[in-house]
Amino acid sequence: MWVLSFGGTISSRIEYKTGAVFPALNAEDLHRAFPEMDRIARVGTKEVFNLLSEDMHPEHWKVMAEEVHRALKDDKPAVLTHGTDTMAYSAAALSFMVRNPPRPIVLTGAQRSSDRGSSDNRQNLIDSLLYARQGKPGVFVCMHGSMSDDYNLVHLGVKVRKMHTSRRDAFVSVNRRPVARVDYRTGTLEYIDPPPEVGGDLTLDTRVNTNVAMQYIYPGIRPEALSSLSDYDGVVLIGTGLGHVPTNPFRDP
Repeated sequence: MWVLSFGGTISSRIEYKTGAVFPALNAEDLHRAFPEMDRIARVGTKEVFNLLSEDMHPEHWKVMAEEVHRALKDDKPAVLTHGTDTMAYSAAALSFMVRNPPRPIVLTGAQRSSDRGSSDNRQNLIDSLLYARQGKPGVFVCMHGSMSDDYNLVHLGVKVRKMHTSRRDAFVSVNRRPVARVDYRTGTLEYIDPPPEVGGDLTLDTRVNTNVAMQYIYPGIRPEALSSLSDYDGVVLIGTGLGHVPTNPFRDP
């Protein structure tokens, strides 16, 4: 099994002068810190890059997909350590770029940096290894399932979203139940809503159109906010309610 590090809080330490975190660890550092990983699987580690997730962009997704595809071609599952803020975006991108994976691809991270006593990095990482070793194929996010250190939930990569800035259980499945519940201490993996069956040959497709914008709809939005996006090939509108947009545009009184 490969543990591939891409940065984020799970690989960071606090800079106490400012309170911010900075990249400081890689996958091998985590392996040394948590030798019990070897009780779950035979682990190989690789640092691909070490970024806070707000700095991720589509070119990074391509590198992720290529690294994961390389691991899967060797019939090895992959656990990816990643920043939590844009982890759902990366999980969705990998779901489309790496098609028909024969083994699990699991993204995980931490809401607390590694040098804090309340860090959730250990449980998130080891539970991710457990699912990667035993679970059904697909692309997933594995993070705390509650505020306590009792179990993790595995979410489908195209159905997961971060819903809180700092809670340990910030990640939830949207419009479906979580895939599974895992607990490395008991070695249990309990399916809640199993993922779709994977069929066909493993393929890699890293094509992506970056000339696409995303626009939230909000009270008082002006028509110019949308017309200014006319140079994009596509615009995703994040509407209110069931996807509503105003039919009576706001005008200055």
